[in-house]
Amino acid sequence: MTAPPLTRPPDGATRVTDTFAATPDAVPQARALTRTLARDQQDTAALAVSELVTNAVIHADTATVTVELIPTADGLCIAVTDDDAAHLPHLENVGPTALHGRGLSILNCLCSDLHCDAGPEGKTMSVLIECGTDAH
Repeated sequence: MTAPPLTRPPDGATRVTDTFAATPDAVPQARALTRTLARDQQDTAALAVSELVTNAVIHADTATVTVELIPTADGLCIAVTDDDAAHLPHLENVGPTALHGRGLSILNCLCSDLHCDAGPEGKTMSVLIECGTDAH
């Protein structure tokens, strides 16, 4: 997976970025960022942020997690960065009674793009939520 280019927000749109300690508290703190978005983007964005930040907190060997909400001409790009390029995400094949392992599959269904860009400084997971695709 490679990350799509992060484009400049359209005129008047605001890019939101914040960094959190990589603890379970980061999930609701990061999800709160989605309240800055247009109402029609908030639900899907909150779910995507929750899944991406949870994955970073649980699976990455990192002290911090950075979340970016980037409005684009096509919708909303959500990027979550951590300092651990050694633990790359992968889709799980889980059974119906499994308690974990569905996050990336959920994101794959909700978002038009799901990418991972890894380098020497860490990795960034990003998704694109197209305009008008909020989950209800």
